[in-house]
Amino acid sequence: MSLTTDSISIQLLESYQSLFAGFPQRVQVDGLTPGWLHILMLVDRNPDLSQTGLARATHVEPATVVNKIDQLEKRGWLRRARSRTDRRTHTLFLTRRGQEILQQAKTNLDENERRLTRNLSTDEKATLFDLLRRIDTP
Repeated sequence: MSLTTDSISIQLLESYQSLFAGFPQRVQVDGLTPGWLHILMLVDRNPDLSQTGLARATHVEPATVVNKIDQLEKRGWLRRARSRTDRRTHTLFLTRRGQEILQQAKTNLDENERRLTRNLSTDEKATLFDLLRRIDTP
């Protein structure tokens, strides 16, 4: 129950907190964090994504993204290689283990989303998704 309903920002924050309050128990696989899940999903959906492209997509400073990539590489979930078209650029790829982790996490995430949206109709879920995608982010 929300006590602050007049602010979209606060409502989004409360929804985010509700979504990820149970993340470790419901979604997490092998230490996966919400931020790492986001990165794995972006790399999976965007072949040849560069480190710079990932920084732009996640609205995170490039140095921070490099640190996150280093962590994911150490876990054996992600690898980077020189781009075939621009040797100055590193392209990101999921490893086999990264693909397995992502698949497990997506299954868990889908179950968690079904639980969170159980009171919404199919049309309401589609509308919510559309509205969230249209919110202007930095």
